[in-house]
Amino acid sequence: MNTQNNTSSTRIILYTFILCIFVSSCSISGTTRPSQFYVLDATATPSSSPAKNLHLGIGPILIPGYIDRPQIVTKTESAELVYTEYKRWAEPMDEMFTRTLTQNITISTDSNSIISHPWSANANLDNELTAKIIKFENNNHGDALLIVQWQLLNKNNKKTSLFYLF
Repeated sequence: MNTQNNTSSTRIILYTFILCIFVSSCSISGTTRPSQFYVLDATATPSSSPAKNLHLGIGPILIPGYIDRPQIVTKTESAELVYTEYKRWAEPMDEMFTRTLTQNITISTDSNSIISHPWSANANLDNELTAKIIKFENNNHGDALLIVQWQLLNKNNKKTSLFYLF
């Protein structure tokens, strides 16, 4: 009889264990909030004085670590950075920024010779435009601030121009 009690006790413990696993898996597999994905879009309009013969290379674009991540960052009025778990960039920031900048310059210059970094060694470029993003933040009101340090290198005379855009 003692063996039967041990077998019965073992079954009860086994069934209880299986029930606990089942209940905990039900609570774990509850519905989660779906993520929302965002991209940067080109917003340029064609220029009244196109530069069809412009041969320009765009990149590389340097992105600060605090925004080089999938989560969208918002800066509060107290200078705290808040990363939203469910609002995310749809692609890596450096690729998205380079692509969007290339599209904007292509549209505004009406040139078919604007290419993104990396390009081949035999690319026939007149200029290279690189950028270092200083700030790219959202605030609680939905406004974005973009501060960029640009560097334009003329390939013919090796002259470099440095400027900021706010």
